[in-house]
Amino acid sequence: MAHVDDEFPQHLLGYRRDPKWRDMSDYLVHFTENEVNLVSILQEGEIRPGGPFGSAANLEDRLGSQKSVCLSEVPLDQLNRLMARHGRYGLGFTRDFIRQRGGARVWYLDRDAPAQIAFNEMVRQAMIGGVNPAAEIWRLTPFIDRVTPGKYEFEWEREWRVVGGLSFEHSDLAFVLLPNGDRQKVEQDFALEAPYIHHDGSATGWSAIPEALGSKLDEMTAKFLEEFGDPNNHLPWDEGEYVWLVPEWSTEGAVEYLFSELGDSVREQLVGHLDSISFQWLRIRDMRELAEGAR
Repeated sequence: MAHVDDEFPQHLLGYRRDPKWRDMSDYLVHFTENEVNLVSILQEGEIRPGGPFGSAANLEDRLGSQKSVCLSEVPLDQLNRLMARHGRYGLGFTRDFIRQRGGARVWYLDRDAPAQIAFNEMVRQAMIGGVNPAAEIWRLTPFIDRVTPGKYEFEWEREWRVVGGLSFEHSDLAFVLLPNGDRQKVEQDFALEAPYIHHDGSATGWSAIPEALGSKLDEMTAKFLEEFGDPNNHLPWDEGEYVWLVPEWSTEGAVEYLFSELGDSVREQLVGHLDSISFQWLRIRDMRELAEGAR
């Protein structure tokens, strides 16, 4: 097993074996939030689907075919923003392996663009007379996201999806991502041929900010994410929009609520980083109270 604390192994960077292609990657990464989830996935040899995702997510009750496993093709040394959103633990696979399992890139259709208008008409035609789960269009919808400016813009994630669960052998793994310091349990239980790659645990990536300020922003980001959640991880969807079961917060409003005495420069940097995760937020406490009230 390879232990890499300071940087990713160079042979895993680049594309098509060309290390100069640093904006591309031969690998796809699935993220999970904690060590317990990672151990469970490795024990079962399966990543269970989440969601539903895609342009027909609101029809999952009638289709039963829109849940997927999500991965990203973002290069391995540029994963900070994704880790902030999806978790610091990850499993890496080659593109070829995911293609063999039916995986494909997500197609992001811009609002009111000709491609989205044409696609919407195809969906409308498929629903005339009722939803037919056997219609071919529903095999495409998990891979198509409608972009809503300011609300749903995730093309930066460079996402791939595999419909249904993803089963794998340990020999299919290209690598496993772990934060530094969390290696004992996983590495004791699983002697893998694939390398364990240890990152510094910072899921915020303030690479362009002076070290002292970066440390402070990391602390504030961690505190923010304890109090506020991305609605994509908590709320249901209906026709491409969140169903807001609790009050909606803007990034600016949530930052002002938590850090009212920040100077303008620091506030601007913090809001800019959080906007890269989501433009909309909900309070975790509100969701907990909602769940308790439903019991």
